[in-house]
Amino acid sequence: MRHRPMMPLAVDEDRGWLLTADAGPTLRNALPDDREARLRGWREMLRACAVLQRTPAPKAREMTALGVPDMRPEVLPGRLATLLAEIPKPTPVS
Repeated sequence: MRHRPMMPLAVDEDRGWLLTADAGPTLRNALPDDREARLRGWREMLRACAVLQRTPAPKAREMTALGVPDMRPEVLPGRLATLLAEIPKPTPVS
């Protein structure tokens, strides 16, 4: 099953937000109530995600040279403190 990527309708770079068109029902709502059918649907989705992650892997150096953040598993342990510091602090409710 091939799907075209969703192109953003708007981008807020300061917040790191993207606005996309409605992509239809969620997987949970699209699948029948039958347990086996749901499991098949989730397996198919997870396989597609794995392909999506693995396909660009051979081009990791080129991508990071273009400014794509390096989130490869072997790099993440060294970046953990920085990534955690980037998480916005909750705003207290008054």
